[in-house]
Amino acid sequence: MSDSTTTRTENKPLPAISDDADIASLDPAKALETTPDRTVEGRVHISERAVTRIVEAACASVPGTARVTRSLERLSRSYPRFDVLLEPTTPGSTEAGSVSVEAHIAVTWPSPAADVATAVRDTIIQWVEDVTGLYCTRVNVVVGTAVVDNQQRSSLSSRPPLSAETLANTNLHPPITPVKVPMARVYVPETPAAPTLRQISTSTSTPTLRPIRTAPELPLKPVRVVPLHPLSPAHDPAVQPGKQKGGLR
Repeated sequence: MSDSTTTRTENKPLPAISDDADIASLDPAKALETTPDRTVEGRVHISERAVTRIVEAACASVPGTARVTRSLERLSRSYPRFDVLLEPTTPGSTEAGSVSVEAHIAVTWPSPAADVATAVRDTIIQWVEDVTGLYCTRVNVVVGTAVVDNQQRSSLSSRPPLSAETLANTNLHPPITPVKVPMARVYVPETPAAPTLRQISTSTSTPTLRPIRTAPELPLKPVRVVPLHPLSPAHDPAVQPGKQKGGLR
């Protein structure tokens, strides 16, 4: 299942440039002002798998969350787990789609589980909207377990526990990398000049046709057909008169 959003962008092509000097002196703002407006329509498809990866990264960025893998020593479920449901937009609509998320997380001990769950919910909402532009209609966070690993158990005495104030001061926005589009070098195609055509003179007079003469018809001669001679009965030289094969003398 995928979500699709229809976007409208004003695409104004840059003027043609031929060398590096033109590229260096080109002002994109002025170039866009001198070109006519052109509206391009398109559809952006975002899959549930992509949104799930974003939700997973958002959850991992919150202090106090833990990753639990299922093993022979630990027969419980693995955490975190996410159920993401995308609701596509109506065909032809320019509004972004919506998404609902259910997150099952594990928290570290000791930490305020309710505050961690709230921070996870707010972070998921902010990351999904900032990265995809989708609207979160519902985000449920379920705290499945609290874990303490060996490294945390050895450092609990020297490290202060996670507080609700620390979670409240956590940045909810994702570190989005700005998109940089390099300026393309455009060459103007040059076509050779059309060659000069040579005049061809033709005769407009109709040639005189020679009459075709055929030989006169010859008289036909009658053809005589000789009738066939009647055939005489065939005789077997081995059989003499009065003697027949297989007969009595």
